[in-house]
This record gives sequence, C-alpha cells and structure tokens, in this order.
Amino acid sequence: MVMVHLDARRDGVDVPEQHRGHPALALNLSRAFRLDVFEVGPFSVAASLSFQGEIYQCVIPYGAIFSMTSKADGQSRIFADAVPPEVQILADEEGEEESAAPEAEEPMVDDGATARAADSGDSAGSGPFLRLVD
Repeated sequence: MVMVHLDARRDGVDVPEQHRGHPALALNLSRAFRLDVFEVGPFSVAASLSFQGEIYQCVIPYGAIFSMTSKADGQSRIFADAVPPEVQILADEEGEEESAAPEAEEPMVDDGATARAADSGDSAGSGPFLRLVD
C-alpha cells in the first residue's frame, strides 16, 4: 500500500466534493484493495476509492502529488516543487518544534534534478518515480 499526499485543489484532480479544497489530502492506494478501477496512466492515477462507504472514481494527476509513503517499508518520497505553500509553512513550524528531538532518517527529496537526469539518460537518475508493484 502507498499513501499519497496531494493538493486536491490542483487542476485535473477529481475527488469527492468535501475534499476538493484540501491542500494536503492523504489517500491510500493498493492493488490489494481489489478496486473496480485502478489505472496507472502516463499523466495520472484513476482509482475507485471508498469515502465513508461510498465509492468515488478519483483521478489524481501526478503533478498534484507532493509526497508518497510506502506502508510496506516506510520509505517516503517528497516532491519539493509540488508541496503547497501552506503545507510547507506547517512543516517548517513543526521542524522548529522538533529540532531538539533526535534526528530521524531523512526521506528522499526530489527537487526535480533527479527527473531531469533520468529524462536525459544520465546514470545519476534513479529512473521512474512511480513504480507499480503487484
């Protein structure tokens, strides 16, 4: 299972009405859910997800996703260019409060350079950011 954090206000996002204004909507995606629709396309993910027992056909453009976390191993990927400003401000404030806490392992952060390196064929690129795992 992968938890994606997305800005539901971005163009092309289709989620239930009550979630459309949310700058940091978290959705869980997994083939194990046996969804009627779960399509990973070239520009977006489409999935029939359950919200309070009601099924809704969601569309999540990749540009709206700013963070992904694997529930299997806990690894996270943050796409810094896509983080909404108000979410960044909250993260900065939390970081200041936690500065006295022991340091945890840093999640991998993508500032766009990895994607550019991968697109150019540079061996420094890590390949695609989304990988479908059955």
